[in-house]
Amino acid sequence: MHVGKFDKQYTRRHFLNAAGKSAVGAGMLAPLWDVIARDGDVRAAYPDEALSIEHYSNGAVKPGGMIDESNVESVRDLLDPVAYMEVSQQGRIIDIKAPETNVMRLNPPPYLRATMRNRGKALIDDTGNVVTTDGKPWIGGNPFPDNPTARQIMAGLSLHWTRHDAAFYTGKEWDMDAEDNVLFQYDQLFIEFMATGRTIMEPMPYFPGHEDKLRYTTFLMTSPQAFKGTSVLNIWHYDQRKMPDFYGFLPDFKRIRRFTTNQRFEPSIPGSNYYPTDTFGMG
Repeated sequence: MHVGKFDKQYTRRHFLNAAGKSAVGAGMLAPLWDVIARDGDVRAAYPDEALSIEHYSNGAVKPGGMIDESNVESVRDLLDPVAYMEVSQQGRIIDIKAPETNVMRLNPPPYLRATMRNRGKALIDDTGNVVTTDGKPWIGGNPFPDNPTARQIMAGLSLHWTRHDAAFYTGKEWDMDAEDNVLFQYDQLFIEFMATGRTIMEPMPYFPGHEDKLRYTTFLMTSPQAFKGTSVLNIWHYDQRKMPDFYGFLPDFKRIRRFTTNQRFEPSIPGSNYYPTDTFGMG
């Protein structure tokens, strides 16, 4: 017989309390990152009850099942407001699988190893930038894994969104009207190249001669034909007091244009509600 030490209300209270404190590094049974450092498995940091959505929802939601309008209230605390609205009012369905407890499968292992290796070596200096304790640009991994503040969480996100030294993604986008008619369809490529905080790509942790830069990112349109070849380049300064440089190539004019920084806060292509700033949550 399994005796539940942590009932649903205890689990819920701990979840809400941790979320309220931004305590993403806090486990219930042991400090989360200490557990991760041992073998990458988070189960030692949480009781079985906290890892079971079936327990949390009183059986309304189970692995292999789904969240829909009939049971969404049982897990409302776990959803952001928009996701809750989509499920409860717009017919969205969320498939449920058993939790993945090995964080090495959820994040690039070099990034996680750098996080553990560099714990305690980061601070936010007087200019608002993340630096090492000796004042140099960050050297890789999550700079604030242990009970971070909201500001530290956002700093870590902005520093290294993909958690790879270099990343290449393909994307498809469909933009629809209120009646689900497709108005625009795009194919695009997204590339990120890190200049600092590199964890696996030599040379590390900085790309020589570019230590004053954080990253270079670009996206390239491959279809439709009218937009094929259109591309933009963002050059991010490490000093976050400086706005990134923003360039674009327009095939129709066969020229490179420097855009004003404010245009990064606008949709890049007609019909889209994706903004260049969305990727990193800020900036």
